[in-house]
This record gives sequence, C-alpha cells and structure tokens, in this order.
Amino acid sequence: MLETHNPYSETFTINPDGKFANMRPDGIPRYFDESKTLEDLYRHAHEIESQCPHLKFTFDQDPNGKWIKYSVSEIDLKK
Repeated sequence: MLETHNPYSETFTINPDGKFANMRPDGIPRYFDESKTLEDLYRHAHEIESQCPHLKFTFDQDPNGKWIKYSVSEIDLKK
C-alpha cells in the first residue's frame, strides 16, 4: 500500500462497546482489520514498527472517543 500512498491512513469508527466498526466512515471495509480495539491497534502498530523500523505510525483520536485515525509512513533510515 505504501508504494502508492505514503503515508497511508485509515479512520476507524469506535463503537460504544469500544470495538471498531467493520466499515470505515467512508463505507469501505477496513484494510487493517486484524485490530478490533484501540489496544489491538496500538499493539499491532508497535509490533510492525519493531519488525520494520523503516515504518512509522502516528495516531489522531477524536476527543469524544468516536473515531481514531492512524497513519503509517515509510521513513528514510539513512538520515
């Protein structure tokens, strides 16, 4: 995905039970769907960054807890 979209981002709707909705707000199924909760998303992002140090995740969360957006970008490790 990063070959065509760097950074790549998705926004997840957070249901009242704390789990992510299956569809993104734009009606497209979530690409990163192995994460079901915020805890899962943070853990998966950390695991990916640990295994692939050239990838960097950032997060932006709604103050009301209704959505979270993650972005992942490929960084140049030579700098």
